Amino acid sequence: MNLRQKILHKKATMQEVIQWHTRKRSAQLWGDYTTIKPVISEKIVGDGKQLIYIGTIDQRPNHWLLRIDSKTDLKSDDFDIEEYLQILEDEFGTPDESDETIFDNIDKIYPMVLWSGGHYGSLYID
Repeated sequence: MNLRQKILHKKATMQEVIQWHTRKRSAQLWGDYTTIKPVISEKIVGDGKQLIYIGTIDQRPNHWLLRIDSKTDLKSDDFDIEEYLQILEDEFGTPDESDETIFDNIDKIYPMVLWSGGHYGSLYID
């Protein structure tokens, strides 16, 4: 059974899931292909048994991974994405938004976080 199959059949370990999701690969957005290699935060929140992704509207398809508490419900009204964005911003930095050329080089600033909205979800719960 290869790693993809192990993940699909929920037989993979957290480390194997992280290995899969942080691999360099081709991704498509609006018909254009680009190479991405998602990064994972070194900070672990709570028991760290849930792997989530966070992506920004301006930096798609790039995204970040975080290990958070397995009891955290991302669909709950109490879920606060800002808490997790702050962790990413502290670790990876934020670009100078007063720089008018920032969007000319949007692919080059990653893994810095430029948040003006985005998406998130759970990838794995141990």
